[in-house]
Amino acid sequence: MRHLATALPEIRAHLERLRDLARDASGLIVELGVRSGESTRALLESGRCVTSYDIDGDAYQVRKMLTPDESERWTCCQSDSAEAGRKWDRGSVGLLFIDTDHSLETTRAELAAWRPHIVPDGIIALHDVDLHEPGRDGVRPAALEVGWPYEEWVRQCEGDTGLGLLRRPT
Repeated sequence: MRHLATALPEIRAHLERLRDLARDASGLIVELGVRSGESTRALLESGRCVTSYDIDGDAYQVRKMLTPDESERWTCCQSDSAEAGRKWDRGSVGLLFIDTDHSLETTRAELAAWRPHIVPDGIIALHDVDLHEPGRDGVRPAALEVGWPYEEWVRQCEGDTGLGLLRRPT
């Protein structure tokens, strides 16, 4: 991947996995939370189209890092992530990547809003499942409440805060 060396330490270990999950997804790719755009770029490196939602919506800075082809395949909307899920009408989602505020309340709301749109055997990937900051440690508990098969990748490198994968049963 062309940008692994510049990625933030906590996401770096998971960029290749995200790219592969996006490439293999049997539905649309949706990202909740853009931040610096590292995960966005990894998802786009799959060759697929990606729709991202971010409450701040500063897509201009991220778009400057993309190739023209990647920029064409990326749609970024400024929106509350759970609200976007409640209004979603664009088709079935094969991969949903969540990396927003990490609170229990927000993660629960996002999962509740987006779960109905995930295809059977589709994946919800959640970053920062191993984050231990008060008020920002709700990702793992919310994921475990879903009741879908759950796999966790934690501590792949120094500074890694983990990646959890929920797979919708078939």
